[in-house]
Amino acid sequence: MTLFISYKYYLKIFSLSLTIELNMADMGHLLQLTVGLFSLNSVSASPIFFGSSVNCICPAEGSQAFARLFFGASNCCSSTRKGVVLIGGFEKTESFSCSVTLADTPLVYRPGAAVLNNQLYYCGGLIETISPRVGNTTNECYKNDEGTWVSVPSMNVPKFSHTMTSVGSYILVTGGYNVVVDNSGETNVKQLDTVEIFDGFVWIKLPYTLSSERENSCAVPVSETEILVVGGTFDSTTLLVEKYNIFTGKITSIPSSSVERFGHACALLNGEVYVSGGTSLKTELLLDTVEVLNLKTLEWRTISPLNTQRADHTMEVVNGELTVFGGFGPQGIVEFQPFDTFEKLIGTTWQTQTDTLKYPRGNHASVVVDCD
Repeated sequence: MTLFISYKYYLKIFSLSLTIELNMADMGHLLQLTVGLFSLNSVSASPIFFGSSVNCICPAEGSQAFARLFFGASNCCSSTRKGVVLIGGFEKTESFSCSVTLADTPLVYRPGAAVLNNQLYYCGGLIETISPRVGNTTNECYKNDEGTWVSVPSMNVPKFSHTMTSVGSYILVTGGYNVVVDNSGETNVKQLDTVEIFDGFVWIKLPYTLSSERENSCAVPVSETEILVVGGTFDSTTLLVEKYNIFTGKITSIPSSSVERFGHACALLNGEVYVSGGTSLKTELLLDTVEVLNLKTLEWRTISPLNTQRADHTMEVVNGELTVFGGFGPQGIVEFQPFDTFEKLIGTTWQTQTDTLKYPRGNHASVVVDCD
């Protein structure tokens, strides 16, 4: 028996009309779709309003760090070892901690990267130059398909220095820079306050914006529908910390830390957000300080500093270990060079590892993935 069902659902930002042909055996899929559509009115749900779903989503062993990729662990989770992929800031792509099959990318600075439905994506960035005033800003996106980068739908707005984070069943991109040419032919850099969402099929520019234009911030998911955006450059000399509901745009202000910064990195571990390095908004000096926000008490504390001042680096939790990768900082008599070093938080102290990355890099993106 075959059923033909016409279903319409309307939102303020768009209308959705579906005609579904299915056999009785597929009724479970229809129920999932219907529940997903009606979940749009619930901020506690993880709605499926672009038509994609997630199977077997698993946080990392011993931590909440893999919430950077997925939420909602199920009982089909395995103890797969995790690694990190580093993209951009150098001509070569590399993996850390284990082997991951992937191709190199064009030389791109300040892209974003995230994992959705077990697929690795990278989007945006500045092509061909490290200077934000020269070169091409791109909105293009690619996914890793058996070691090859395959083009997928592009973001609506070209950008670099944006955040790109997996939240529930979606990827969310916030802020960034866009290089624009005015009527006189002069090239200018414009900060962005836009927010875009992606389900693996289409990018939607959401009807709300950040509370201010900003770039070089960092972001972590704190629930299936909420993201914490930390710091960045904007018209303020305080560390702006805000929680956004990704569907409604509702903003909750979070107490600021004592150190204002941009070009820093953040990661979620055991219910706390770690913020490391970057550049001071007040002094424009590189930082080695690390602060931690407890998500239950909303109180900040300072822990041991990094061994090296770093900016434009990344930080991930790899198999339960908080690890900082690359970035720019002082090396000998040279004030600002890319690092090939990485540090791990062992107990209460950061330790620079004797091994190094294959290539020195900063202005890159990183993301946690399953090992091959």
